[in-house]
Amino acid sequence: DSPAATHPELRFTMVKTFLANEAATQAFAVELAKIAHTSPLCLYFYGEIGTGKTTFIRAYLHALGVIGRVKSPSFAVIESYPLHDKMIYHIDLYRLEKAEEIEAIGLRDYFDSASICCVEWADRAKELLPLEDIAIHFEFYQGGRILSIMANTCIGVKICEQLSFRNTI
Repeated sequence: DSPAATHPELRFTMVKTFLANEAATQAFAVELAKIAHTSPLCLYFYGEIGTGKTTFIRAYLHALGVIGRVKSPSFAVIESYPLHDKMIYHIDLYRLEKAEEIEAIGLRDYFDSASICCVEWADRAKELLPLEDIAIHFEFYQGGRILSIMANTCIGVKICEQLSFRNTI
């Protein structure tokens, strides 16, 4: 069932904007961090390799207060960052191909009330993951990127409604 079918009161919100370069991607991530910083929160990232998913997440985590190097979890699959009273998990499912591999890493255990989960390549485990609060899609466009954000929960709708980056395309 779609979220609308199970939650008819949910108003879907979509923000679509053009990001001309890496600095614009980082600026959007910083703005999102000012609004989307409480747990639990699930942010799922979609897009081809090189569209800016990891760049966005790095800027988002730094804006939340993560200090030091934010490593890409491409090989480790999951990087953890303790921050105040919560855990932030940066999860990259690109290298996992089978549901058994995803189950073996205990992915479900990371989604709890004290966590913010940023998941790249979430489409590889859609049936194993909780519904994302926000889906963030990146696509190449005229030398930059189009960023589309879809809210899928009431929390996601509240976050999207507060973004000053509004529909620019």
